[in-house]
Amino acid sequence: MESETASFEIQLRLTLGRIRDAIGCSKDQFREYLQLSFNEFDEIDQGRKSFDVQSLQSICNQTGLSLSSLFSGKIDYLALAKQHSGDRYFLPERYLPPEHQLGRARSILGILKYVESLHGFPYSRNLLSRLQISRACLLDHEAFISPLVGVDLLNLLCQEGFDAGHLSEMGRMMYHVSNNTPISKILGRASSPSELYRTLHEEIPGHFDQAFHYRLTKLTSDSCTTTAVPTEETQELFRSNRFGTKSMCRFKQGVLSAFLGYLTNRFATVVESECMYEGGAKCVYHLSWDENLFYCKAH
Repeated sequence: MESETASFEIQLRLTLGRIRDAIGCSKDQFREYLQLSFNEFDEIDQGRKSFDVQSLQSICNQTGLSLSSLFSGKIDYLALAKQHSGDRYFLPERYLPPEHQLGRARSILGILKYVESLHGFPYSRNLLSRLQISRACLLDHEAFISPLVGVDLLNLLCQEGFDAGHLSEMGRMMYHVSNNTPISKILGRASSPSELYRTLHEEIPGHFDQAFHYRLTKLTSDSCTTTAVPTEETQELFRSNRFGTKSMCRFKQGVLSAFLGYLTNRFATVVESECMYEGGAKCVYHLSWDENLFYCKAH
């Protein structure tokens, strides 16, 4: 146990040293970032005392990092340096390649707004800090961003205890994120739910992320079926024919359900009959609604 503690302490000191080098601050400035007195800093520097959580949280507040990143040492130091120098839009290498920008910023906003409704803004801010992403990168709802941001964010939330129901509700939060946008107004002018989903798939498919190909395979007055598979470009870029995760799949179900809200005061019911994250060749979603409902405009 003592050896593990000593090993952790050594790793933490190495990480803090790399952080100091990355942000280019003096020893005295780093002490101030840690909110330590000269004596406290000297004792820690000479190995007679360990860092306390308050000091570590202080350096996280100064750098935009999270405690979990600090403890794990999983930090993109170039992104840290750029962001600390004022470039809030600089992304970690994992999300940086321009050709990877196939997801939509609004999807990330939908996830964040949902968790904020449950746990408040500091919780979502901590999630972004664990990914080393500034919220400034998400200000343009229509901007493209790496779909890996969504994958990693949903994985973090699953580790935090969010279940399948939560993931679907996150998807339905997209109704609020995209409400009163050009897309919502186009869909709101549809004469029926079936026309809404036909328009969505055939006339404005660019509304979706560009990492997946969505195809409407069946359409009736009270239901439709759509499939989703990664595009060939996505498979090549991310070297996987099953890019994504089951949590992303559940999020998509909520998103598909929410589109009906732009025409009615209800969301569609979604059932998945095949999932590529459970051995299927593709994800197949069956959406249904009551065609006899009185459809009142949502806006």
